[in-house]
Amino acid sequence: MSRFTEATDEQDFTEWMADVDAALAAKLGGFTSRDLPDQTYRDWFDDGMDPREAAAEALAADGFPFGPRADPAPRPAPHGGLDQ
Repeated sequence: MSRFTEATDEQDFTEWMADVDAALAAKLGGFTSRDLPDQTYRDWFDDGMDPREAAAEALAADGFPFGPRADPAPRPAPHGGLDQ
């Protein structure tokens, strides 16, 4: 791989990470990948993962309840919550 190709690839990855961070910031009120535990972002980029999907995977890996593997939220009990 030439230095030009490497530079272009790194620029593409930087732009992709900016999109991941934008998706994270939208979900987390401004927090980005730098505020979360490390993930395999470069591998995800190389695999062609969509930045929004990568953001969701990062959230799920850290246990956020709105990641792609999150269990559905429990439904509230009927009015009063008790059988009558």
